[in-house]
Amino acid sequence: MFKGIIEDIGTIVRVDYIQERDIRVFIRPYNVSFLSKVQLGSSVACSGICLSVAQLHSEYFSADISQSTLSVTNTTYWKKGTNIN
Repeated sequence: MFKGIIEDIGTIVRVDYIQERDIRVFIRPYNVSFLSKVQLGSSVACSGICLSVAQLHSEYFSADISQSTLSVTNTTYWKKGTNIN
């Protein structure tokens, strides 16, 4: 269940373009221990947007953002080094 509680800030470490115009963002939380609470498919609030964890690594996670979400949010401006909450 998605709670929408902001627990940390993170930094975009990579952005890949996938499936036409969708993107996959790789996010490193400031406190990497946050990742121990996350599993594949978990919903994570990222600057007000609910994203599902697509991949989980020791220091970051990734999430896919569809064209429909890109068109109504500021995620098109997320680049390597962008800080989000």
